[in-house]
Amino acid sequence: MASNKRLKLLLAEDDPDDQVLIRDAIDLTGITSNIDIVEDGESLIESLLRKDEDRPDVVLLDLNMPKTDGREALKKIRRHPQIKDIPVFVLTTSTDQKDINMCSQLGVKAYITKPNSFAELVEVLETISRYWSSIVGFSTGSN
Repeated sequence: MASNKRLKLLLAEDDPDDQVLIRDAIDLTGITSNIDIVEDGESLIESLLRKDEDRPDVVLLDLNMPKTDGREALKKIRRHPQIKDIPVFVLTTSTDQKDINMCSQLGVKAYITKPNSFAELVEVLETISRYWSSIVGFSTGSN
């Protein structure tokens, strides 16, 4: 059962074009959300360690970012007691089996290779939306 609660999503993505595409795709899914964006792993960790009311419900994480990359940021998230339980979905260009295995071992909710088209991106984000709203009860356009 969906509520009127807005999903707080933190997108960790350094590519401005991908930021726009992901934000536009999320808008088309009907997810009722507040989206914040960080462009590197250091900013991601800083953002997650802010006060509890600012903490996101979900992190959408690219692995290939400057400064601290997504791999190291994910390891830091999982080691830190205040933020270790925040759900993380990886959305990346990496198809490296080592990355997939590491992310699985660190408990990501899903490892998604960035789709080749905008329509496929919307479809992937709709699937995440349905999954997440069924578990947590966030509003979507389909409920």
